[in-house]
Amino acid sequence: MYWFRSFSEKEFCTKRGDFSERQELSSYGWAYLLNQQPDVSTKISAWTKNFLKIADKIIPNKLVTVSSKDAPWFNSELRAMLKQRDILYKKYSQPLHPLSHTYQAYLNSAKQFEVACNTTKKKYFDK
Repeated sequence: MYWFRSFSEKEFCTKRGDFSERQELSSYGWAYLLNQQPDVSTKISAWTKNFLKIADKIIPNKLVTVSSKDAPWFNSELRAMLKQRDILYKKYSQPLHPLSHTYQAYLNSAKQFEVACNTTKKKYFDK
């Protein structure tokens, strides 16, 4: 699996859009555009290209940088275990459900997560 450190993407600011000009979308010759294309994949790419061109005119956008703050050895399996641990902690810490089995489930999950982190980190750095 490929892990990224950061990338940039365009984000539309829909709350500041000038939707009075949305008539341009309905008046565009979509049927003609799609009938010109020979197969489905070129129809989709042509439609997307023209739709985004109109959206760029109507809706303001900005470039945002998305970055991963995870360690390079932190994978999706660990992320799922962390999420499960946090869910169990939330259940355990609620005052209405201070059950001992919830606490035990949280402790088991936390221990499994810690062991998995240590082994994954060790494997990553031993390469």
